[in-house]
Amino acid sequence: MLDSKAQWEQDKAEDIEIYEKYVDRERRREAGEPISEDEDDDADGEEDRVKEVPVKPVFDEAGELAKFDEKEENAIVEIPAEIINDIDDDWPMTPDDEQDYIDRVLDSRAAV
Repeated sequence: MLDSKAQWEQDKAEDIEIYEKYVDRERRREAGEPISEDEDDDADGEEDRVKEVPVKPVFDEAGELAKFDEKEENAIVEIPAEIINDIDDDWPMTPDDEQDYIDRVLDSRAAV
């Protein structure tokens, strides 16, 4: 997600800069501050054409999240319910007998 936002910011850097310059110029114009000819709207020699007001680019986070969710590698993983112990009680020993058997096997292996 962060990569896509960084890529978007890089792709839209020029549009964002144009918008920020426009907002700054309008703020200074409303405050009555002087605006240089380089910054003036008509300074580029296009006095006949009506200037379009730049629109601030907005990152579509919901769209990017939808794209993220659509990818196979980001599929939602279903976690199964807890597995029930499948002891079928076919072992003919009690827990004490089982421990005695384990101890005997370990003792016999240690003796070898």
